[in-house]
Amino acid sequence: MKDYAIFILETDKLVEEALKETLQNEGYTVYSFTEPHQAFSYVSKINFQIAIMDVNTGDVCLEDFLKEIKKKTPPPAVILTVYIPESEQMIRLVNRGVNGFLIKPISMEALAEVLSKVEKEFRVYEHMEELKKENQRLREEKLSLEANLSKASLNISVVKLARIFLHELKNYLTTINLSLHNLKKQLPRQEERIDKYLEVISRSVNEANNLAMMILGLRKERREKINVNHLLQEMVEMLDFEFRRQGIRVELSLNEEVPPVDINSSVLKQAILNVIFNAKEAMPSGGELKIKTDCTQEEFSYILIDIQDSGRGIKEEDMERIFSAGFTTKEDGSGLGLYVTKKIVEGMGGRIEVESKPHRGTKVKMFLPLKVGKVAEVK
Repeated sequence: MKDYAIFILETDKLVEEALKETLQNEGYTVYSFTEPHQAFSYVSKINFQIAIMDVNTGDVCLEDFLKEIKKKTPPPAVILTVYIPESEQMIRLVNRGVNGFLIKPISMEALAEVLSKVEKEFRVYEHMEELKKENQRLREEKLSLEANLSKASLNISVVKLARIFLHELKNYLTTINLSLHNLKKQLPRQEERIDKYLEVISRSVNEANNLAMMILGLRKERREKINVNHLLQEMVEMLDFEFRRQGIRVELSLNEEVPPVDINSSVLKQAILNVIFNAKEAMPSGGELKIKTDCTQEEFSYILIDIQDSGRGIKEEDMERIFSAGFTTKEDGSGLGLYVTKKIVEGMGGRIEVESKPHRGTKVKMFLPLKVGKVAEVK
């Protein structure tokens, strides 16, 4: 018996029966429907991990099906069956959270391939969930430590507190590294995309470890010529799985004339990730994330990194405090994200600007000088 249940909506009775029998013979639990209204009424009532649906859902809007399916936790993978694939339509549907397509008539080989791909993604997702639980444990320890520290001294500096947390962070990075090693051994090697995700995660863990050691004073700051556009593409690729799961559409508009800059890539990555994570958390039900780069000609030449989300925005009365250490509007927030980002950008001789309105999203602009100085200590 397979670990996954499959929801089928196929308006052609013969195709529906064939799919149902084939998948049941393969050991899947199958919930099968031919009538769109009946199928829609059951989406929220049954537990399934994969949906195989005819792109033609009759008088029930396909968008309504996708929204209802993606409300489930974790969101099931959606595979659409089509007779004549249209590239423009397929791109639009992928941006709406569709994971794959099957061309009719459906062959057993194509069905097996797409199911194998989806199951691998689910295994990665489940492993990520385990890592998140470990992260939650670390957060709880951090909160307990914060409470004890605040009783001991209300004037303790953020940097001293951060260094204490960094010792815990290194333990957490070790856990992730070991988990990645085990995950690589469990997954088949033929899936190039999964291998790419694992490589990006592994590289990010190493960079986070280098950053932690640098802040702790165990390793000197390492600077190199980097292409900001390539850095952003790599970061979006790293988070691609989470973006698609959350229904976030990412639009990259990168100016090819942006020159390389001599900088510590781990530090800059941390600054950008803080902004991207804030944007992601501001769009829990999905939305648009626009990332662009450009060059500005002011008194000095700057590289502009512009990150804009379509999330809930920031209240006007909170705007003055967003860069204050400890200020947060999230229940489990540390209040250090934008504070640290501002210190990093200013330490490079740059500046950061934020524009936001409630329910209309937030735009963060980071201006980095082409000649970057040493990163200032965060105090």
